[in-house]
Amino acid sequence: MNPGYAGRSELPDNLKSLFRPISMMIPESSIICEIMLSSEGFKYGKMLSTKMVVLYSLMSQQLSKQDHYDFGLRAIKSVLTCAGAIRRETPIEVGLDKVDKKDKEAIRELEQQE
Repeated sequence: MNPGYAGRSELPDNLKSLFRPISMMIPESSIICEIMLSSEGFKYGKMLSTKMVVLYSLMSQQLSKQDHYDFGLRAIKSVLTCAGAIRRETPIEVGLDKVDKKDKEAIRELEQQE
């Protein structure tokens, strides 16, 4: 039933007429990452989600296009789920002394907004 997929056949025209056409959109990865990070207990989910999306987009652009690489939402979700599990195991807050200058400024801005 998947056209163009190996081993599958096209739908006959009489069946195609029974289905309505639909359109699909590309999901907004940054919003999905932000919500997942927030649900896993990360305080600065918005800043971290931006970094995750940039990281995965750079990896998909710069690494080779081999089949075993997967940089989609499923891979991002599994990484964020593992990060949440690690965070729950070690609930120690990271101090600002271990964060670079750019991130310190962003964190201070976020805390002032709250």
